Amino acid sequence: MNKIDKLTSEQEALILTIQDKWIEIALDTSPCDTQKAEESIKLAYEYLGLRTPQKILWFDNPAAATNWMHEDGCGGFHSNGFLWSHSVHPLYDVIEDNVNTYIKNKIYSAMELGFLDKISNIYDIIKNVLNNLNLEYISRDYLYDSYYLYSLACFDCFHQIGIDCSKLQGLWETAKYCGCWWGFTEDLAVVTPKPSIIRLDNEGRLHAEGMPAIEYKKLNIYAYHGIHLPEKYSSVHPNQWQAKWILEERNSELRQVLIQRVGYNKICQELEATELDFWHE
Repeated sequence: MNKIDKLTSEQEALILTIQDKWIEIALDTSPCDTQKAEESIKLAYEYLGLRTPQKILWFDNPAAATNWMHEDGCGGFHSNGFLWSHSVHPLYDVIEDNVNTYIKNKIYSAMELGFLDKISNIYDIIKNVLNNLNLEYISRDYLYDSYYLYSLACFDCFHQIGIDCSKLQGLWETAKYCGCWWGFTEDLAVVTPKPSIIRLDNEGRLHAEGMPAIEYKKLNIYAYHGIHLPEKYSSVHPNQWQAKWILEERNSELRQVLIQRVGYNKICQELEATELDFWHE
């Protein structure tokens, strides 16, 4: 087929529709339908020509899943890399061969600005929580981070303009029905539901005051205007934050958040600061 070098007005409008569709998928907090989730995982394997997992294990949250996999020795199995290499990597060449560079970059850029920028903060913080567990590669190698969803959204666009990306149908379905999950070659898939609550500020960043910004069963994740906070700070309303925490905090980003929210007047008052000198104001 000739390379696609122009989009119709209907296809241009479709990009915005697909952006909205994937934002809704990424922010979905509805109760998990385990049957549909498991069917979609099996479908993902089938579309990739792989044997479907004989055992699908559910955990309440990603941290519980990664802890179990680490303790159970799943680090020795081949994990999601093989799913990714079987599904997404070959499609990059298909796109390269069949889509004009301008159109290809137009779709990638549109999905980055319209979709990835709006969800990356959320999934980067979830990923940061898992990476902080220091459980070798397991905490990093999972299906359901911002770049993974971005890739699926982009290929959804290419599929809608005439490039056959149907082998991703199973992965598209898993994005709808479950959260972080790990697929192994050893007849095993490890799955978690999506968060039950996601709280955002007016700019779409993870944010909540005195409560979790992301809630799973038995796992709360705290954030303040897009910055991941330890529970020590975020489980307390910012009006009750203490100036002495600033002196104890070693992380410069967290220290800056504390300074901004506590305020200089309260800092000086609580720490009994003494004015040594002044200039103008």
